[in-house]
Amino acid sequence: MMDTGFFKWVWRFNAIAIALVALAAVVGLIIAMGSELVRKLSYSSPDDGVALVEPDTTDTAVAQPNSYRLGNIETLPGHQTLRVAQWTDEGRGGGYGSYSKYDSDSMVNVGYIDPKTLATRWIFAPESTLAPSLTDVFRSVANQTDLRATLFVAVTEDTNGDKRLDSTDRMDLMMSDADGGNLHVVQTDVRGLLQTVEFSPTVETILYLDKDGTRIARLDLASGQFVGASQPVPLSLAATP
Repeated sequence: MMDTGFFKWVWRFNAIAIALVALAAVVGLIIAMGSELVRKLSYSSPDDGVALVEPDTTDTAVAQPNSYRLGNIETLPGHQTLRVAQWTDEGRGGGYGSYSKYDSDSMVNVGYIDPKTLATRWIFAPESTLAPSLTDVFRSVANQTDLRATLFVAVTEDTNGDKRLDSTDRMDLMMSDADGGNLHVVQTDVRGLLQTVEFSPTVETILYLDKDGTRIARLDLASGQFVGASQPVPLSLAATP
């Protein structure tokens, strides 16, 4: 009888132990499933994120205002007038669904300052010009250097219709007097001004690029017009040593 009672007690103990182990397993499984559910609810994989899109430059895009800065004030040899360039820091894609008219760090205007009144006269229309280059033409007068004229390569029109002003638009070679007056177009549809060299006191030799190649021309400083130009040297030949 004692042996039978002993075994009954062992069987009951084993049943309780098995039940406890099964219960622990169920509880562990519930905890694991809950943790996994919480992890999935609180974590989003990169593939679930919103894709970034390139700035929209269509008609529905919003044009962003440009942020301008001024360059250093320059003295002009032989003249009291001072000069300062205006630049923009705005780059393309000012924000989501937006665009900017200019590339970053573009010269967009040139101002001439009256040192007495400090009034500035800007020679280009506001927000309608890109001036990739500015070249001064000097002459020696009474053993002193004198600024005679300034040459600009400028974009004044969005000729390709992309709502931007850059080197893919038509560029013109322009000239002004030393004080910024008498600004006019010397040659249209150029690609760049490479070099200027004095030919005579009143004539400058110009090396420039156009769509057909490299050209050499003579610029009369009094009239501001070419008085002779070479046939273009094709770019492929000009690049040959």
